Amino acid sequence: MKREEVFKILKDAIEFVVPEINVEEVTMNDSLKELGANSIDRSEIIYTTMEDANVKLPMVSFNDAKNIGDIIDIIAGALN
Repeated sequence: MKREEVFKILKDAIEFVVPEINVEEVTMNDSLKELGANSIDRSEIIYTTMEDANVKLPMVSFNDAKNIGDIIDIIAGALN
């Protein structure tokens, strides 16, 4: 699965968990926190994305993720 596919899955998760965020404007440089997702929302977005991408990783894998691009890299890396 390519980064772009993971990005689409993640945007779908954002739209599901925090519908008030306009996913059309979301970029890989944005952070979920800056977009307005609280800590519970952020965890749910990551869990949903991993589930939809059929990946299992511990949440600590995402501790150093600074933005959406970092999250996508971690998930896409687990798919390779």
